[in-house]
Amino acid sequence: MNSFTPKIACLLMCLITNTAAFASFGKSFVSSSGRSLVAVTPTQLGYAIPESAIPVTPDNLTPVNAPSSTSSKSSSSALKELSGFEDLAQMIENAPEDQDTVVYFYANYCKKCKVAMPRYAKIAKLHNEGEQKVQFAKMESSRLVTKKLKRLGIDRFPLMQVWRNGERIASVAGASGFQQQLKDTISQAQTRTAEEWAAFREEHEHSIKESVQALWDVQQPLAAMSA
Repeated sequence: MNSFTPKIACLLMCLITNTAAFASFGKSFVSSSGRSLVAVTPTQLGYAIPESAIPVTPDNLTPVNAPSSTSSKSSSSALKELSGFEDLAQMIENAPEDQDTVVYFYANYCKKCKVAMPRYAKIAKLHNEGEQKVQFAKMESSRLVTKKLKRLGIDRFPLMQVWRNGERIASVAGASGFQQQLKDTISQAQTRTAEEWAAFREEHEHSIKESVQALWDVQQPLAAMSA
């Protein structure tokens, strides 16, 4: 039995040596392959670790370069959305003296309105970035009473109206080519002298009075509207 002892010892030494070599080979193979056994932090992968005590999972990691929800102000944010005639009247009547109010009347089903909306929003943004006293709004009007819309002079979509001191001073219709007309209308309103405004009101006395009455009418029940 003693004669086999050196052989057994030799075999055990070979087994131990080969096992260590295999383990070393396996470790180096996994490391060079870049598989899951290689330690990689979320930050190295381009993710920010949440500040809470919630365990980090792929679902609660936020990309470092992800756009913020509070992105730059879009042109549409310069427009106030009016829900109906009372909102409209409140905005017009509560506007500071000599501040123009421009309202864009549209319908969701109107294809021309969808074309005109970005153009109108761009004008609103440009004016809001300047120092001109103008407020812009839009009002989806397809669900509103047709008779009241017509009483207010809205007989087509899209249509823009310019109001000042509770009076309608201009209307601009169309989906294309309206931009310059609207800009000119606003510019004229901003630069008229007191004497020019007096002459303008005298020239358009009837339509101005009608607009003031119409603004009151559309806030009333349908049966109480004036003819």
